[in-house]
Amino acid sequence: MTNLNNKISKILIEFNTENQNTAFNKMQKIYEMKPYDIEINKIYGKMAVKLNEKNIATQSFKYILSKIPNDKEILKIYYQLLITLNKFDEALNYIDKLLKIEKDNFKAIKDKAFVFYNLKKFKSARKYIDLAIEIDSEDYFAQNIKGLIHLKENNFKDAIPYFKKAIKLNKYYLDSYNNLGVCFFELDNILSAFSCFKKAYRINQKHPLTLNNLGNVLSLIYKNELALIYYKKALSINPNYGELLTNLSMCYMRMNDVKNADIFFKKSIDMNSNDSELKYAYSTFQLNIGNLDLGWMYYDSRFYKRKNHKSIKNFNLVKNKLANTESIDFKKNTLILREQGLGDEIVFSSIYPDIIKNFNSVKIESDKRLINIFKNSFNKDIFYPEGLFSWNEKKLNEFDQIFYIGSLAKFFRKREAEIPGLPYLIANKEKIKSINGKLEQSNKILRVGISWKSKDNILGNLKSLSISDFIPLFKKNRSIINLQYGDIRKDLDKIKLYKKNIILLKDVDIFNDLDSCIALLKNLDFFITIDNSTAHMAGALGVKTILLRPAKSSAHFYWKPKDGFSIWYKSVKVIDIKESVSKVINAIDKIISK
Repeated sequence: MTNLNNKISKILIEFNTENQNTAFNKMQKIYEMKPYDIEINKIYGKMAVKLNEKNIATQSFKYILSKIPNDKEILKIYYQLLITLNKFDEALNYIDKLLKIEKDNFKAIKDKAFVFYNLKKFKSARKYIDLAIEIDSEDYFAQNIKGLIHLKENNFKDAIPYFKKAIKLNKYYLDSYNNLGVCFFELDNILSAFSCFKKAYRINQKHPLTLNNLGNVLSLIYKNELALIYYKKALSINPNYGELLTNLSMCYMRMNDVKNADIFFKKSIDMNSNDSELKYAYSTFQLNIGNLDLGWMYYDSRFYKRKNHKSIKNFNLVKNKLANTESIDFKKNTLILREQGLGDEIVFSSIYPDIIKNFNSVKIESDKRLINIFKNSFNKDIFYPEGLFSWNEKKLNEFDQIFYIGSLAKFFRKREAEIPGLPYLIANKEKIKSINGKLEQSNKILRVGISWKSKDNILGNLKSLSISDFIPLFKKNRSIINLQYGDIRKDLDKIKLYKKNIILLKDVDIFNDLDSCIALLKNLDFFITIDNSTAHMAGALGVKTILLRPAKSSAHFYWKPKDGFSIWYKSVKVIDIKESVSKVINAIDKIISK
């Protein structure tokens, strides 16, 4: 035995000072001779952990604990090993065994909170991490876990102080920089998010999550070529990183690289077939390239995206009552719900004539601003304000089947040939006449409406222009009429010399009074706009419209041009701004002057 002990001692010295793999192989031979020896299993298992031979380590530690269940040293090592293997339920079992022996073990309490967090048992996770912080409030890992619990519950503002404290306690703690960045990202504070990810990158330039996060920020603001560099670097480190494949696909999609987008989307779907974010991205990709049947197949995933839950009131009440969109029974009593964006709702309202024609009994919830317009346009009293039925469980139960309007596109817009592209909204004649009277002074000259910005926080800035970009239009003998909603006083200050050249109908609330807004649009000879809800109204009315799409703007499927005009609105000419805006505006000036 003495000889064996001496041999093991030499192997340990070799493992710690010289060649680990050679020493491990020698230890393996000893283990094979004495597989039931407790001390040999301990040494062999510990070596295996250091060499990342997790299966071997698991086998040895499991055997030891079957013989000595209260071995504190092995309990500590083994549960931590199980955590690295994502075997959280099993890890929890061994943590509890350890805590029975050492009830005040700080690390075990902290790790128990981490395990509950990974099991998505946030109430229990919070209980144990609060206990850990009570024991030691200066532990950066504990602070990080507390922040993570808030983050996973979408309490991003509440999470921030804990990540900041973790960083204060350990300025090289990579995870907290990434987590803090995610919080800022979700709160649309893109600059702060990018700053956090860059700090994480300085700590470790080969960390796939950090590289992915940097790519996400850059892709969001349409710096796609730069985003691609970070994504590719992350991919070279971890080729099986599912979320990364999805993000890479979307980046290629934004770059209009259909071939590569398709390749990576397919790889990502093979790996993450249940990922709603991915399926929605794939849906928009297919719609953009004209594969409508495939695009609509995945379109329902839009409601199960992380951010969409917050924007759809009482969605949890509705989601369990949604009808299967694989088939429709047109004879059943049906409720149809609006899409969440005003623009999306207007796009899909082109399907309402099909619905009126096919359904025996149907009610449609709409944005209250659109109800009168829809009633007037489709000559049916079937439109009701959003929430009248869908926010009331008792009223919901009165319907046999419930759909969101966008989910019905798969039945009525399966091919581009089924998209009429013709005007379908009708403005109130009296309102048209009334607004024409207000514009009477401009009757003899060209009436050109303009709208230049979106109210969206981030993406809105990317697709918006400045009112000063439109100055060339002000120099000609024509009426320039404002159709920009919101407070535009600061905008008008940018064009002081031409301020008098723009007509502001102050008694027309373009945002809230959509009846008057579409009547104003019908009084125009031309409408020049960026991608906002007013553009959709103009298209649905058949108003001659030029839609300006900055290079950084997203390519929504409804603006996909055919022969230069939107497939969904044949009166809307789509112009991508690939050079200076002034050049484009000057070109437009020539178009409308003909």
